[in-house]
Amino acid sequence: MRLTPTPYPPRILIVDDEQDMRDLLIDLIESGGFRAQAVADGTEMQRALAAGDHALLILDLRLRREDGLALARAVRQDSAIPIMILTGKGDETDRILSLELVADDFLMKPFNPRELLARVRALIRRAGERGGATEAVPAAPAEPEPALAPESA
Repeated sequence: MRLTPTPYPPRILIVDDEQDMRDLLIDLIESGGFRAQAVADGTEMQRALAAGDHALLILDLRLRREDGLALARAVRQDSAIPIMILTGKGDETDRILSLELVADDFLMKPFNPRELLARVRALIRRAGERGGATEAVPAAPAEPEPALAPESA
């Protein structure tokens, strides 16, 4: 298994069978300074991964006609790409099995967008430390400074 160097900004592959979720994730990922590609099923996922320039795979565990865990296992056999499972139908057993067998992270839907981006950055940063990414991970946008309360006299 090897990590393929990724171009900057890192590109993230999203696999989800719901068009609305794919659109939402593309917008979120791109607002975080990454490039995003979204596909609906395992066949499209395999085609996209064949390009070899993705820094992270975000995969729905429960697709309409496919088992996300089985897809993740197939990816893991050939690649060390970080895998985040993002699903709305998982239970504790799904989380444990996913993390023990193939996933680098697991997040339940609905999710906090800032948390998802923080986890994406962490996964890509860790992959870079292992020699996968060639460039720095985009920084989180600066938070506005909180307004200070006036001092009391």
